[in-house]
Amino acid sequence: MTIPLSVILSVWNDEKHIAQTIESILKQTFADFEFIIINDGSTDKTQTILDGYRARERRIKLINLPARSGLTKALNQGLALAEGQFIARHDSGDLSSPERFEEQLEYLKRNQNIAACFSWAGVISDDEISLGEFVFNHRPRTIKRRLLKANNIFIHGSVMMRRDALNAVDGYDDAIKASQDFDLWLRMLKAGFFIGAVPKILYYWRLDPLSISISKGKKQDFYRNMALNRYYQLPDDALEQSKVSEQESDDATARLQRYYLNLFWRVRNKQQYLASFKYLWKKNLITSRDILKAFLIISPFDYRYLLRYF
Repeated sequence: MTIPLSVILSVWNDEKHIAQTIESILKQTFADFEFIIINDGSTDKTQTILDGYRARERRIKLINLPARSGLTKALNQGLALAEGQFIARHDSGDLSSPERFEEQLEYLKRNQNIAACFSWAGVISDDEISLGEFVFNHRPRTIKRRLLKANNIFIHGSVMMRRDALNAVDGYDDAIKASQDFDLWLRMLKAGFFIGAVPKILYYWRLDPLSISISKGKKQDFYRNMALNRYYQLPDDALEQSKVSEQESDDATARLQRYYLNLFWRVRNKQQYLASFKYLWKKNLITSRDILKAFLIISPFDYRYLLRYF
């Protein structure tokens, strides 16, 4: 019997959150799916947690890799095992709303010209405090325009794709060690596929300084530019990425701080505003200088509101 949906999750050393992530997937209102988990050489208690879930959940297929291979290769191993007509991604540590799969499947069935769809996403802290939202124009033409400007604000873990479209572009490219999602979207666009989104918050991205892709700094930029070069048929740079120097590491740290500060100003209500500020300040991701600069661009109402908490 044909499986409608395959869910693919790669995990590495996430004993703290992996059970919560798995529970959010198993409690989906659409339940007819296989759940492929790739344990990418974890050295903490992740393996034990995954073994427990596999023993009691028939939908789970577990792949245990002996050593860490990286996200791209781990995802391709999962895809090789997948049998679903549709492929849903999920990142470890993140959460999905119970209706996510149901809503994305309905969207893809209504829009036969769409090969992949994201959803809007909420941003949560380590202890599930709401910090902000990723809300964007969901129209395919606008999404294409943003991607071609290297404006990839779309959360990789929120995507659902048609299997035949993924096969048509040969899945993820093992040569792309970072920005693998951005490279895949560009290759889909170049092949003539359309990408859309469900304009609802169906996914929750956990803000973690140790795991977010932007902390990869120069490496992230290198592979993003390679993907753009391929799209526009420009010569590729060398595939080998040199070691990051101390100066480049400093640049990456500054980039990370700017990223968090920009996220801070995405908040949409007073509760998120204060929660975001407290979280980023506690994690030393924004400074008093950052706040002073921000005072020059925010509205007087927000300015007065924030001052109440100093």
